[in-house]
Parts: sequence; C-alpha cells; structure tokens
Amino acid sequence: MALPDVGPQVAAAVLALLPPHLWGRAKAAASYTGLIPEREASGKSVERSRLSRKGPPLLR
Repeated sequence: MALPDVGPQVAAAVLALLPPHLWGRAKAAASYTGLIPEREASGKSVERSRLSRKGPPLLR
C-alpha cells in the first residue's frame, strides 16, 4: 500500500490471488506474476527487455 494508487482494496485483491507462501516476498511474487524483465537476444539482433508474462494474467 506504499505505492501510489494502491489502497486497501487493491492490496486485498492481490493478496487473495497470490499463494500464501509468497506473501511478504516481493521478488518471488513479482517472478510468479510475470512482472520481471526478460531479455531477448537472437544472433546479431539487439537485446531488449520486456515483461515475461509468465504467470496468471488476472494478477498482471
């Protein structure tokens, strides 16, 4: 709830959708939801980052 626009309702919804073993573990929760950057590299192309989108789409 320390983030802007995150109030009690948003925090409760996120906690309801996260498995209990991830509560209080920000990095693990971000990884579970797919909100971590993933690098793309192929041959001579330039590397770029994007969200991995692995995990439940409802949480993203």
